[in-house]
Amino acid sequence: MMTATPESRTADAWVSELRTSAERRGRSQPDLGRARSIRVRGAALSVEPTRAVLERLSQEPSQVRKEVIGALGAQGDAIAVQVLSQLVNWETELQLRLAILSALRNAWDASAVTVLMNTARGYPDEDVRAEAIQQLGRRTLASEPSLRIPVRGGPRVRGAVRVRGAAIKASDGLSPEADAILALLDQIRTHDNSFRVRQTADETLGWLDT
Repeated sequence: MMTATPESRTADAWVSELRTSAERRGRSQPDLGRARSIRVRGAALSVEPTRAVLERLSQEPSQVRKEVIGALGAQGDAIAVQVLSQLVNWETELQLRLAILSALRNAWDASAVTVLMNTARGYPDEDVRAEAIQQLGRRTLASEPSLRIPVRGGPRVRGAVRVRGAAIKASDGLSPEADAILALLDQIRTHDNSFRVRQTADETLGWLDT
């Protein structure tokens, strides 16, 4: 049995406080738990459940904040996702922002996909957007094993998404979540203003095809 470190004990206290603050705010805002009310930087932020708590958390050492992020990702419910969606806007260290996106990928609540997709679309930092795209790809690979077995041949079209060298159709049983992610990645790789972000989307779609 692992012995709890001072950092992990501090992180546990922070997770509890963050969740309590978010839940309290949620009782006063009925739409809090709905995915459509969660936004990231670059769009209107309609939910700010834990501002005062986040301000204090930002003063903790990096290791404590990292522990908090990991614990929230492991919990993975709607409240944890909501708090992570706020942390990605508050966190100042790039590596911890990327850790937040990894935690969102591991969260089981479907609202995590909404946060990752919004981040991939409009976050102002290219590194963060690229990471969100990659985490969307990893989540899709984990949830759709059929995408790991390509059907070789010429270019095929899966609905509105052209997937290189593979025939992937809605009738193949892809979930709505996977369909939405594939469509977004295809849109990004063809229309985004950032070359790096376009390239990351193209490479990520390649994971789902080779």
